[in-house]
Amino acid sequence: MAVSQPTTPTTNNGQINQYFINRFDNAVILDSKTGQFSINQKTLPINATKLELTELDKLISQSNVSLKQIILEVPKANVVQDGNSVVIGDSPKTAEEIASDSQATLITIYHEGKTYLHTYWWGTRLGVSRTLARKIGQKGVHSAEAAGALAGVLGLKLPQAAVYCSFISGVSYLIGTALTKTPGGIVFNFTAGMPSGGVWGFEWQ
Repeated sequence: MAVSQPTTPTTNNGQINQYFINRFDNAVILDSKTGQFSINQKTLPINATKLELTELDKLISQSNVSLKQIILEVPKANVVQDGNSVVIGDSPKTAEEIASDSQATLITIYHEGKTYLHTYWWGTRLGVSRTLARKIGQKGVHSAEAAGALAGVLGLKLPQAAVYCSFISGVSYLIGTALTKTPGGIVFNFTAGMPSGGVWGFEWQ
């Protein structure tokens, strides 16, 4: 079996190198008892570089801090472990659907979508429904009212919700229209510990 080659962990804008994710995905586990990510030394690539291991440690540490905080805030019924990742949904049904990837697929470009957080060792994938995205846009993405709207849906406390609203602000320019007119639910990635400018992987739900 060929050994993968060392790579640069992140790009200039904070996006995680997909090759880096693939290279270390099997070396990170999520402990179902502690709810924390850790490195499995036995499955680390034998040629992992000091730079790669330093970045891996940093990403895992930052994701663990974020995940621990979120799990303390949200209803337990809305949290589902999905292999080596965790889904926090706006309801138990949403969490289960995202974890099992069983959302109904419609033959249209835009859908209402779901609101959820899917946390991995490298960062988080944030889904925002069309209704909530428009509401956040109406309130003003950096306003306390917007943070309150997101907090109310996911069960977060206001400071954490405000952080996620900043990421929504960071991706809003990719929508091509005002949040108040977004045609569908949105979903995107952000790297653990990165500012809101580091959003990537934008898609319509």
